[in-house]
Amino acid sequence: MGGFSLVGLKIKHSRWILRSNGLQPHVIELQNGCKIHCWGPAPSLKSVLPTRLTSGYPSPASKPALLFLHGFGADGTIAWDSQVPAFSKHFSLYLPDLLFFGGSTISCDDNSNINALQNTGGDPQAEESSPSKMEHREKMKVRFSEVFQAKCMYEAMSKMGVHEAVVVGHSYGGFVAYHMANLYPSFVKRVVIVSSGIMMDSHTNDNLLRESGSSCIHDMLVPPTLPLFKKSLQFTFNGYIPSWLPSFFYKDIYENMSGDKGRRLQLVDDIILGNEDSPSLPTIEQSTLILWGDKDQIFNISLAHKLKEFLGAKAELCTIPGACHVPQLVNPKELNKLLLSFLTNVPAAQT
Repeated sequence: MGGFSLVGLKIKHSRWILRSNGLQPHVIELQNGCKIHCWGPAPSLKSVLPTRLTSGYPSPASKPALLFLHGFGADGTIAWDSQVPAFSKHFSLYLPDLLFFGGSTISCDDNSNINALQNTGGDPQAEESSPSKMEHREKMKVRFSEVFQAKCMYEAMSKMGVHEAVVVGHSYGGFVAYHMANLYPSFVKRVVIVSSGIMMDSHTNDNLLRESGSSCIHDMLVPPTLPLFKKSLQFTFNGYIPSWLPSFFYKDIYENMSGDKGRRLQLVDDIILGNEDSPSLPTIEQSTLILWGDKDQIFNISLAHKLKEFLGAKAELCTIPGACHVPQLVNPKELNKLLLSFLTNVPAAQT
């Protein structure tokens, strides 16, 4: 898209925030052919171009590691820029693009390469888990599912020299964070779930589809037309977008942030959580913070209470009054305060 772009300005501003807080883009090449773009601590020798990593990270950070995973409507560059200044002084931050978002791609569709990841990169402690967990992982489909994303994120972090982390996941990124916690318990020390329907079932989206007039959830997550995209954005922000905004505002975002729609649709189709034929949700043992806006129209806050009940005493639920589905964007001060309290009340993970 030529000419002036508000989205282009937003992306430049987000990159400036990340760089000014000591982060630099890296490209991590995985064994399965995926290339993961990730903002992380800059090596001692800074480069204007992204650092390409195929083995070890050139300059491991010494501060506690904090991994942020974005949702379906963003990427690692813009999703968390309101959190970076608040946490960069005391934590080593990692902001990857999930596969098929931002700069994360796959070099081929070779099934042998994709399937190879199912048997590599495992957490030694996880491999010694109970038979039930082993059976659970065997039954899961992995092709571009949130489990596949979790394995990619683990391998990428390992290649960046990160051996432990607190993982924060929003919405779809929360799916990935939860599976990382289950698959790699020695890596994920604590978990933060932000507005993520971990406890959803096959009927969770019925009310959203009815209220939005959409025929399927694909229309909300990967809108095929500009009018559907506008509707999706309005439900996501639930009153935070002024009604008087002109059409070119939505058109600008739609044309610059939609990405590869075919790949995004495949990600939606491959989601494990909430499917009728999915295995039972495994429990995780990590201390977990659940953050949720009480005006979330995408994932109703009842799902937050169900997750708290499912996880029991190891989980803490904090609701953010008036917040929509993206509290990290519309209520960053409140979210940052709650997250910082969770991180500082318990000794943070170390890289």
